[in-house]
Amino acid sequence: MECGATAYHYACDRQVLFDRQSRFQKAEKIYQVLQEYYHGELAEAEVLDVGCSAGLIACRLAEKVKFIYGIDIDQDIIAQVTELEKRVPNFKFIFAGGDRLPFETGQFDIIICNIMYNFLTPDAQLQMFAEIHRCLRPGGMCYFAAPNRLMIMDGKFKLPFLLWLPRNLAQKYVRLFSRHKVFNEYFKTYWSLRQLVSCWFTGRDITMEMIDHPQKYRLLATENKALILLVRILARLFYPFLPNYIFVLYK
Repeated sequence: MECGATAYHYACDRQVLFDRQSRFQKAEKIYQVLQEYYHGELAEAEVLDVGCSAGLIACRLAEKVKFIYGIDIDQDIIAQVTELEKRVPNFKFIFAGGDRLPFETGQFDIIICNIMYNFLTPDAQLQMFAEIHRCLRPGGMCYFAAPNRLMIMDGKFKLPFLLWLPRNLAQKYVRLFSRHKVFNEYFKTYWSLRQLVSCWFTGRDITMEMIDHPQKYRLLATENKALILLVRILARLFYPFLPNYIFVLYK
């Protein structure tokens, strides 16, 4: 189903988005957060995954919730999500953008916004959170995973310090050194992210709690206590430069 969105192509260059093992691991991380912080019964929850990409995370979560919708405007995932819809009865995909959610006010108990805000312009980011707020029921929860503008190396362009640059210089850097020739993403720093979500929600940053309990949240495969301690120390020392942050937000 389509809902007035402009298509683009992304997943064809990111085969990890079609990898079941990695997607299911991320779904388990999200599920652990929902179990810990959602104040209702997950088995009865109606959920929306904004920017669901190939739909594997949403379909894994469908095993745990009443119903889950996924939306995206990536043309490269249409065949995949269409096939998933046939196999997962409580999953439905809608071709729509995050800044214009085609749903009723107060329709969802939980909305997931996982590593996707940066694909929207700053104005559209504000509109997306206004829409998320509108579509959540009173007391509903938003899981917000957000990449950081001050990360040293991003996952797509793989150019050190790219995101630190002004946009005009970042575009030249990408044209010279990346196979992706267009820099069309909009990242925020940690402080700007907090300001963005505080316009609409109460909630908290749970990034350090997840880092402190890596096995619980599926962040590290190792049980090496020395390595886990080192990660905890480094995360605290370099917190403004972490690649991603996780927020739980409430309406």
